[in-house]
Order: sequence, then structure tokens, then C-alpha cells
Amino acid sequence: MVPGTQIGFGLVLFMCFTTIVNAGRPGFIIEGCLHDSGNSSQVLSHKLESISLLMKTNTSLRQPAPCAEACLELGFHHAGLRNSWECWCGEDVVRTRNARRCPRCEGDSHHLCGDTDIMALYDLPEVWPRYRYRGCFRYVTQQQIRLLLPHTQWTMTEAAHWWGDLRQPGVCVKWCVEAGFRYAGWAHNYECHCGNTLVNTGQTVCDPCFSDRRSKCGGRSQMAVYEVIQAPPKASICGSRRPHAVLGYPLSLHCEATGDYPIKIEWLRVNTSDSKHYIPIEVDSHIFYSEGELTFSEIREPDVGSYVCQATNQKILSKFQQVSTLKATLQLQVPPQVNISQVNDVPAMMGSVATLRCDIVGDKPMIIRWTKDGEVLDATAHDRYEVEIMENQTAKLLHISGLSMEDNGTYGCQATNARIRYKQGQVAETSVSLLMDLPALTNPPIGNDISGNSTLPDGDGGKDNNLMLIIIILVVVQFIIIIIVIIVVVLARRRLKKKDSDLYSVPASRPIYQSTKPKQQDVAPPLPSVSAPVPEPAMAELTLHDNSALASNPGAADEGLEELALGEDRYKF
Repeated sequence: MVPGTQIGFGLVLFMCFTTIVNAGRPGFIIEGCLHDSGNSSQVLSHKLESISLLMKTNTSLRQPAPCAEACLELGFHHAGLRNSWECWCGEDVVRTRNARRCPRCEGDSHHLCGDTDIMALYDLPEVWPRYRYRGCFRYVTQQQIRLLLPHTQWTMTEAAHWWGDLRQPGVCVKWCVEAGFRYAGWAHNYECHCGNTLVNTGQTVCDPCFSDRRSKCGGRSQMAVYEVIQAPPKASICGSRRPHAVLGYPLSLHCEATGDYPIKIEWLRVNTSDSKHYIPIEVDSHIFYSEGELTFSEIREPDVGSYVCQATNQKILSKFQQVSTLKATLQLQVPPQVNISQVNDVPAMMGSVATLRCDIVGDKPMIIRWTKDGEVLDATAHDRYEVEIMENQTAKLLHISGLSMEDNGTYGCQATNARIRYKQGQVAETSVSLLMDLPALTNPPIGNDISGNSTLPDGDGGKDNNLMLIIIILVVVQFIIIIIVIIVVVLARRRLKKKDSDLYSVPASRPIYQSTKPKQQDVAPPLPSVSAPVPEPAMAELTLHDNSALASNPGAADEGLEELALGEDRYKF
């Protein structure tokens, strides 16, 4: 195989390795930019030549991610970029002067990549897996190697053979952990071996690693052995493990986990028929979860039950420590709900009894109050008010006897439960308007209301109704009599006026005499003798208004005087 081709094959293996292992790994954190000049770095100790060459030839790779991942795989806690493409790693950092400027990366302008004499320093997350050096063991034959750690990672060995940057303890340890082994060892400075047991074949002193002189990577007839230190996952629920779930209101459950990477966190539901069996949660429009958080947009009755936060790390060597579960049980809370209604007829009759019913739903304890026009109604302070509790405290009745116009208003029923988690759900209130009406002239219908009480008024109430009815009838009769009297008087006055007008307006056939002499007795004058001449009638102080009438009817004047003499004394002749 051509050497260049072999080196390229090793680079491809390393890049695939870092991509697979670091899928989903937390990011890196910028620590700052430091002055760093010279061929060798003053800030970090180790330069990755292969990664630097790739970043130099490909501008899209000029960003912190490739360098940080490579340093992390090699077990370093710090990574740095200088001159925008030089990749440096280190366990310890030498702090030089802070740089006033630090150019951004060509491949990702959101990050910094340093400059010719400026190092952009990044802090890497905790190295996983953790391991410790167990010693350097001797071997002579291949059989003794298999006795020490029998499983050889040939892919890793071939890549490390051609690429010296892979010759780090953390690289072999990671491959062994991925394969499920507890121990990892470097032999010949590039052979990676794994196993679950360690046999002491004798101690010796191992050679340092090719790319990290502070670590041991074995040598000829030497194997540097490392033991994996693992922290199993441990789940924890933020907040109470018995949270209050208020019906109709949102709720969130948050779960976290500690332990070695990688950890998978998910929520499951406890099977109601078998508490040891967990079932997946059916995600719908009101249930969803992400990154360890289970959210209910609104709590419904079927949501009540127990849920389990499960943290899993299948890379843990012991299967009994791969999974950590923690249960949370939802405690359902039903906020108060009220519904008010008027039991008897609407509108209510004056003098009768009105009954208001308030139906209550919700968790106890609840405080129930009646209100009128927004103010709390104290039933004990009014003799006409009576509060009745019925149906196992799920309903309350308010009886108002002897209704009057003062009882008109808006009556409300208010239920309060201070133990509800949400303040807006602690109080529920509704109202109904009560209106008065005059009593009907017919008897009220006979029957019972929904509470079993008779709708007929009691004895005292019936007497009051009859008395009021009699009073109203008397008032109406008196009013009618007054109207009749007024009509009679008006008619009489009109007749009198008509009669007066007839007296003063004498017809044309009747002459009217006006005289100032005293009234004479109606005595027939003596008949004159035949021989004597007939004397002329005395016409002293009389005025004849119509001579033609008198001439044609001589007795008309006497007849008119007679009618005037028979009238009232106010007429004078």
C-alpha cells in the first residue's frame, strides 16, 4: 500500500470515529483569545498536524468543531485555534496576555479562530469516559498479550499505526468502552487491546505516547493498562414527585440525569394494571415532551396517573446500572365550579317565597358565600333569609320569604378553595337576577319544586295575599264610583244651563212686556155695560215688542206674564 494512501485511510478512520462517538455531545465554550507567537505554542502543548492540514486545505473546516472534537477524543480538556487553521490541544493552559482582537472563523463566522500570533482558546466538556492508569505490564509472547487483554481492536490499531495523533490513552479507552470492556491497554505504542479482567504478569516501565509524552502507551514487550471509571446514570425530577394537576390547567414535569455520557432521558407511563410495567406515552395535541420535559397543555381526567422518568446509558458496563427510573404521580385537583338557578316561577310574586339553588362541583374544602349585587349576603342577619345545604354538600338553597320590591337584584353564588394550585382557579362565581311581579288573580299552580318542597304559599302568606286582593278591589270600585259621580254632576250642570238659555231667549210669536209696576192680583175685571164704551187697556210703562203678535193673539201677553210670575223670584217685571 502506498504510504500516502495509508495515511489518508487513517485520517478517514479517525474522522468517522470522531463523528460517530461525538454525535449529540455538548458543545465547546470559548475562554478567550491569548497572545501566542512562535513555531510552538506557549498556551497549549500539543499540535494536531493532520487536523491542521485538513483545515488549511479546506476553508469550510476552519471552525472550532473539528479541532475541539479531535482534542476531546484524545482526552484533552482544552482546544485552541491559531492562524485560523492550526489545531492545538492541551490539558493545562499557560495564560499569556489577552489579545485585543480575535478574527472570526472563515467556516463559521459565529466563532473565533485566532490569528498569526493569537490563540482562540476553547474549554471542552468533561472527558468521557473517565479512566485511570493501572500500570505497565510485561509480556513476551502473543499468548501473554491475550492473557492480559485478549480482545484486540484491529481497526483502531491500524489507524493508530499510520497516524501518530491517535496514540493517546483516551482513544483506546473509548474504543474498548464502546465494545463493552472495562480495561484498555496500549502495546507497542499503537496496538489497542481490551478486556474485562486484568492478570498481573509483572510490572515494568512503559514508554511515553507518541503524541502525548506525559502519558504511557507501552512499547516493545510492554502494555500500558487503563481502567475505565464509570458513573451510572441517576435520574432526578425537578420539583415535587406528587405534583398537583389542576383540571383544565397546564402542567410541566422536568427530569434531569447525572452520570457518564451518553444518557438518554425519556418519560413513560405506569401501566394501571401492572405497576412494574411501563408503556410509552401517547403524544397528542395536548401532551408533548422534549429534552426531559413532559408538558400537558391542559390536564384532563384520563391524564391522571403515575409517570416514570427513565435515564439510560447503555455504555455502562454493568447492565444493572444502565437504567435509572424515578416515578412521579399526578394528584388531580378539581377547581370549584358553580351553577345557580331559580327553583320556583320567574318572575317571583310579591309576598311569596323565592328559592335559589347553587350546584357546586370541585374539591373540598370549599367556602360557599351568597352575594347580592356584588356584596356578601349575611343570611343570619335577615329573618326572611334561610340557607339550606342538601345532597351531601353539593348544592345550597337560599330561601327568601315575604318577597318585596327590596328583594329585586342580582344574586350570586361564590365558591372558594384556597388549596388549588392556580390562583385564578381558586374562586368560581355565577349570578342570577331576581325580579318581583304583582300577584296573579288566579290561584297558583299546585306542585313541588325540584327539592321536594311545595310551591303553595304557607298559611300566613295566603292570608296576606287575600287581604291585598280585597284592598285592590275596593280601590278599583271606589275609583269607578268617583267617576260615575263626576259624570252625573257634569250632566246636571249642562241641563241647568240649557234651561236658563231657553228662558232668556223668547220666541218671536211671544211679545215680551217690561213693566215697573207692582204685580196685580189676577182678578177678572168687571164686565162693562153694553151701552158704556169699552175702555182701552192700561199700557202704562209697558212696551209692546211685537204689535202684530198682540193683535192677532190678544191673550198671549197675559199668558207670558203668567209664566214669568210662576218662575223664580229673581225675574222682575
